[in-house]
Amino acid sequence: MITDSLRAALETLLPGDGRFPGAAAIDLVDRMSGIDHLHPAVAIASKHLPADMADRSASERTRLLQAWETDDPEGFGGFVIAAYSAYYTHPTVLAAIEAATGYAARPPQPAGYALAPFDDAVVAVPRRHGKRWRDT
Repeated sequence: MITDSLRAALETLLPGDGRFPGAAAIDLVDRMSGIDHLHPAVAIASKHLPADMADRSASERTRLLQAWETDDPEGFGGFVIAAYSAYYTHPTVLAAIEAATGYAARPPQPAGYALAPFDDAVVAVPRRHGKRWRDT
């Protein structure tokens, strides 16, 4: 079943350690399935992963992922980016990042860094050129 194969591939890529959870611990397969823009990466993975991926040894799974990367670097890269995107935005992983670094795992604004007031002089030259577009 592709879900088991996908779960095994993700656990091979993101096994976790004492500080960070593995892909299986946060059910990354379900998370990726629930994010619409990641569906193409999951579909590509379903074409490349063998049905018995979960039954293979860790070293064999690694070898299969390396072979996929060699055969289709763009597809594999897209899958890895999708997996990392889903993983590193998961609340449990964000909490682990905070615990490991001491920094809040959140966007820097609006509760982040103080910004200097905006200086209109920055846009003075473009403003002098006037409007260069048509209203439609």
